Amino acid sequence: MLRLDSVFYYDLSRMTERVAYEKTFGDGQHSVGQFKTEVLGWLKKNYGDGVKPGKKALFIPSSGNRRETDVLVCAQFRRYHKFNGAYDQKHDQGICFFLPNNTRARRENLADSIAALERRLATIDELAAQVA
Repeated sequence: MLRLDSVFYYDLSRMTERVAYEKTFGDGQHSVGQFKTEVLGWLKKNYGDGVKPGKKALFIPSSGNRRETDVLVCAQFRRYHKFNGAYDQKHDQGICFFLPNNTRARRENLADSIAALERRLATIDELAAQVA
């Protein structure tokens, strides 16, 4: 997963007052689509022309000892509950990414994603210990 943090996408539907938010933040100068194009170029340069964009992620084929992998290019996502200013706000943070037709495909609670990844890594470590 490569996450763009210089901009973020958001949901204000749970807020009744949006004026302070709109005064504080403008539109970002860089989109996750631009970031994905840059990442694809870098991956092709470093891993060859076998790197292909998929519906959700970029695919890097296996080569030699390297296993195939998918790279999800995403951006920070915030679901706001309150925003009275930069130092008085409440939001849930997660990720979002876009399908080729530019539809926002998914929002996740990042804390849940990290916890799931940590559980998966613990299982992999346990398996590695059994093999050793």
